[in-house]
Amino acid sequence: MLLGIPGDNTYSNYAEANRAFYRQTVVPLVTRIASALGHWLGGSFGGNLRLAPDLDEVSALSIAREALWKRVGEAKGRPLNDLIRTFTERGDLAHLALFLWASASSALLVLTLRELFAANARFDAFVRELSRFNRRVRK
Repeated sequence: MLLGIPGDNTYSNYAEANRAFYRQTVVPLVTRIASALGHWLGGSFGGNLRLAPDLDEVSALSIAREALWKRVGEAKGRPLNDLIRTFTERGDLAHLALFLWASASSALLVLTLRELFAANARFDAFVRELSRFNRRVRK
């Protein structure tokens, strides 16, 4: 179909073949290049630099994205099992949901640990001041 070979009807139409080409070839290649470029530029900018393509701007993938959001929109008011099934049927969306959950959990852990360390430092300062006070009172 993509090469114009007669009788090669693997895909039902050109649009489906185009979407498959983007999903299976272009998107992984662009993601890999963006990751490598971010890693390379990270040394110049002092840290990890993450570059990622904006797949929402790819017109070839817009039909699949619209269908996905339509299914998610139709899930309102449905039981949680139907919503979970909608997420699990689409592997990339399930990975995105898992990534968002893990990122939020990690961010909360970092904030909690930062507060814990700050509270520990305040407690240490309090104990030092109390110790200094006790030494002054004993003299």
